[in-house]
Amino acid sequence: GLPRFSLKPESMLAEEAAARQEEYKLSRNKQYFRYKLLPELIDNHRTRQGELSESDRRAETERRRAMCSFCLGLLRYSPRDRWTPSQALAHPFITGERFKGDFTPPPAAAPPPLVPPAAVPTGQPA
Repeated sequence: GLPRFSLKPESMLAEEAAARQEEYKLSRNKQYFRYKLLPELIDNHRTRQGELSESDRRAETERRRAMCSFCLGLLRYSPRDRWTPSQALAHPFITGERFKGDFTPPPAAAPPPLVPPAAVPTGQPA
């Protein structure tokens, strides 16, 4: 017969066939994030093991807020609004400065002007 192509490994196909034959449901044990937005994921990610002191907890919260601000600046959909690498390097998350809750990047340098390619005559003998 024709070769059988599948995106699943043979072992997984055999396991699924056995489950259908025996009439039981497979459990894949996949765990997905329950958060839909990046700030929720960053804010709710577990901290280090053990209890944090009050000052460590405040520092961790500030680092997370800075990281979230940094990521959101880099991931803006519009290229016009998205930070350039040089703008991102000025963010407190990178510089280690204290994050004050808002960050406005320095103005981006103007891109170099586009130079049209040299005119190449067409259809003329060489």
